[in-house]
Amino acid sequence: MGVVPPKNTVKKIVVLYASWSILWILLSDIIVASSADATPSDHTIQSIKGVIFVLVTSAILYGLLRWLYRREDTIHESYKKILHDPRQFFWLSDKNGDDLHLSPGFEVITGVSLDVFSRRPWPQFIHPADRENFLKERERAVKSGVGYETTLRLKSRDGGYVQIQVREVPVRNPQTGSIESWVGNATDISDIHHTRRELEQKNAHFRLAERIGGISLWSWDFSSNEVNLSESLAKQLGFNSPVVSGGLGKFLKYIHRDNRPKLVSQVRFVAEGGEPTSEDLYRVRYADGSLHWLITRLSAIKDDDDRVIGITGVNIDITKQKEQQNRLNYIANHDEVTGLYNRNHMLNVIQGAIDSGADQFAVMVLDIDRFGSINSFFGLDFGNALLKELGSRLQSCLRSDDVVGRIASDDFVIFLRLQTSGRQDIDNVASRISEVLRPPFNIFDKSIYLTLSSGSAMYPVDGGAVETLFRNAESALKHARETGGNSYIPYSEDIARKEEESANFISAIKYGVEHKEFYIELQPQYDINQQKYVAAEVLARWKSATLGPVSPVEFIPVAEKLGFIKQISEIVFRDALKLLSHLQSTVCPDFRFSLNLETSQLYESGFVSWLYDMLRDYGVDNRFVELEVTESVLMKDAEQGATVVKYLKDDGFRVAIDDFGTGHSSLGYLGILHANALKIDRSFVQGLIHNENHAIVTETIVMLARNLSLEVVAEGVENREQFDAVSRLGCDLVQGYYFSKPISGDQLKALLQDQIALSSETSV
Repeated sequence: MGVVPPKNTVKKIVVLYASWSILWILLSDIIVASSADATPSDHTIQSIKGVIFVLVTSAILYGLLRWLYRREDTIHESYKKILHDPRQFFWLSDKNGDDLHLSPGFEVITGVSLDVFSRRPWPQFIHPADRENFLKERERAVKSGVGYETTLRLKSRDGGYVQIQVREVPVRNPQTGSIESWVGNATDISDIHHTRRELEQKNAHFRLAERIGGISLWSWDFSSNEVNLSESLAKQLGFNSPVVSGGLGKFLKYIHRDNRPKLVSQVRFVAEGGEPTSEDLYRVRYADGSLHWLITRLSAIKDDDDRVIGITGVNIDITKQKEQQNRLNYIANHDEVTGLYNRNHMLNVIQGAIDSGADQFAVMVLDIDRFGSINSFFGLDFGNALLKELGSRLQSCLRSDDVVGRIASDDFVIFLRLQTSGRQDIDNVASRISEVLRPPFNIFDKSIYLTLSSGSAMYPVDGGAVETLFRNAESALKHARETGGNSYIPYSEDIARKEEESANFISAIKYGVEHKEFYIELQPQYDINQQKYVAAEVLARWKSATLGPVSPVEFIPVAEKLGFIKQISEIVFRDALKLLSHLQSTVCPDFRFSLNLETSQLYESGFVSWLYDMLRDYGVDNRFVELEVTESVLMKDAEQGATVVKYLKDDGFRVAIDDFGTGHSSLGYLGILHANALKIDRSFVQGLIHNENHAIVTETIVMLARNLSLEVVAEGVENREQFDAVSRLGCDLVQGYYFSKPISGDQLKALLQDQIALSSETSV
């Protein structure tokens, strides 16, 4: 830094200079005067001039030295500040980069004393991850004589590390240019590094938000009329630079034309100082042509005087959510198989028509005849393809205002807007549907013909509410099915009446089950060979409180459909077993009852154990219980039916095939059944006398039964002529009005008592 003289030294130098200069002038003047011819006055003037010169130059010298002092002092203070700056330190090393001498700033930055530093190899203070690279960099610099700049981490007293920026340059000899030493400077950039890291993390987070959350930014500077876009938004819109000049004009062209007026209005509102209360949804066309949905929030940029100088916008891309929402809406309103509207949407369509004040419209429901069989035979994939093709054909029958949907497995519904012709419009659509169904459906290289049953209800004459219209249309559909299918029936007062009767009938059955209105009657069976009553068929009877006596032909199918058959059967079976137990203990020990089984009971896994429980309750041996199963029930699944019959017989029950000859089985089917008895249907017995074909069939059945060791029971014997005919054929038992109509338990007991009494009189 050079030698800086103290202030008193400066004064001494000036006084010494002035004294010697004046002394020299006076001495020189005396010498000159002694040898020259000049006058004394001349010598005096010359002396005065010399003194004045000396004083002036002394003053100048003093001022110069003072200026130099102050300059050096300033430089000195600057160096002191640099040397003691808490953010940096210096070092000096020899020409080989060794023998480091550090400034005090090292202690301030690292907290490590210079004494500690001097006692340890200095590279140990460098972070291990930075050490090797730094030493190599410094070695290259020393060898090349070129300074370097880098960053590294120095170990601090607390065990952590301080991030520093290092610069080191050579000090050369001014004359020779050779390196005499190296001087280095290290600046603490921990705060800067930390700030940069935070900024990088924030930028990374923002880029992540841009990528994952679809967030982008833009701002419009009114003074420069430039729009600044975030990196992602600029790329999405196809701009090479994030700064777009010309204001919002270039930016607006990417906004969907239907949304531009709203954005311009919002921008103007914010520019005038307004505060938007919510986000707005806009559609934006990206550079790749894709249309995106953006939620945008605008806010004003204000200066210190609270004046609006620009606008900024935050965008959130919700395109994926919108697409997902559209997909969910589609799923919520469309059938997955056919792509048609589903039940939910069709209900909304109908309700919408009612709410909008439509004058008249119709609801038509359609059902594929025997679709269950088609699905079972051809498979689910075939059935789905068939449904899809049917949906397309139904759509081809409709007008632009009509709507078709699939509401269940094979059920479709059509909403028809009616003109003045009313029901004629419905009939026309039904006719067109019949026409499009004429050609076969070619599915998976197979051709199949379809028929539909359909019903309709018209608003408002057939109902003023959605539920009523659907219910009435489905009632009409049900009647179309009952006619054999392949037909269309509109809702009518006749259907309404039948539906009301059906509803009343169902209610009456429920009431009858709850209040035990069901009871039994018995029809005795007469053994032709023994000439006595040996058994009786148990018949279920129902006397309704509202409907009066109801035939089993009417209530049993409905009870099975509604799931009440088990409750009714339990009433019937318990009353029957209780009576049988009483008759066996008081009148006839070997008397037996025949109980009719319905379809649901025959194939129910727990039926036998359920029946055994009741047998134990009343002490009845199952050998005296015959279970009657109709031929039609067995033929629903011939193989399983034969298995069930064998199981019941092996379990000790007698099994009888009821109504044989009325179903679709062959006579050979008897060979695989393990029944005990065969009951010839009354229709054959009635025709024995006057119908030769019936006589031949009946004779054949009896002969086959005899060969199979089956007991034969003739039903419906009503007169002597029929009795003689079945006797000649070789029937074993008969039952019918000729012997006894269905009677009560007390009457049956009396009948058996009379039979015993008569037998006793005869034997006497």
